[in-house]
Amino acid sequence: MKRVIVILLAILVVLLGVWVWVLTRTTQSSATGNKPSAYSAVYLSTGDIYFGKLSWFPKTKLADAWLLQRTIDASERTSYVLVPFRSALWEPVGTIWLNPEQIVFWTRVRAGSNTERELMNIAQENNVPQTPAPPSSSGR
Repeated sequence: MKRVIVILLAILVVLLGVWVWVLTRTTQSSATGNKPSAYSAVYLSTGDIYFGKLSWFPKTKLADAWLLQRTIDASERTSYVLVPFRSALWEPVGTIWLNPEQIVFWTRVRAGSNTERELMNIAQENNVPQTPAPPSSSGR
């Protein structure tokens, strides 16, 4: 009986610690203006960078996906363009199912950033259907 009580207390302490950690991270993000948007950036081992709404459960996927494409103009200047994944040659639907082992790193895009505004503007201009944002729990 004492063992069960000790285990339950330990679980309660861990859950309380996680709750406090999440609460302080949310407060710090809001206070510093680093509030995340619904979009994430995912850098793959292939060197490709994708943007979209990342979720980890039940499988890792990137909805409303965009590819960061490098272009070089005639005068050899490099620029970057966000291209909807669904406009690729093979006409995918816009969701990418990712192999988590190929993800080098990922990060949430800051709310109000130029990248978020660009993604939202391009989506509106191209009538890209927006899916709801995935739950904010990252699982990583």
